[in-house]
Amino acid sequence: MAHLQIDDPETFFRTFADLLAAGEDDKHMARKLGCSRGESKRRRQAFQKGGIVTEKGVSKEKLDAWLSSSDGQRAQRQWEGHHKRQQAMGATGTKPQKGFRRQPEVKRGWMRQKI
Repeated sequence: MAHLQIDDPETFFRTFADLLAAGEDDKHMARKLGCSRGESKRRRQAFQKGGIVTEKGVSKEKLDAWLSSSDGQRAQRQWEGHHKRQQAMGATGTKPQKGFRRQPEVKRGWMRQKI
């Protein structure tokens, strides 16, 4: 299951709501979106408690209201910070990872000096 390439926090939360409405479980959502399972679980509970995602589907009006609220803005800033840290480590796939350090061709063992 491949990660989705998401570089925008608003797109992340809209995609999360769509996956949640489609019935995906926390494990698969976390893998697709590149977040932790705990974060996926907390976000699912918050979206269901706030009425953003119901059995009928995603309430676009409530999602837009949440994204513009202080809680939504704070969540977006946290996501941006986390995403930048992942990019710096090369974990998101949006930036090429640094190459592996070359191993020396001959390993030098500890040499005992004769006295």
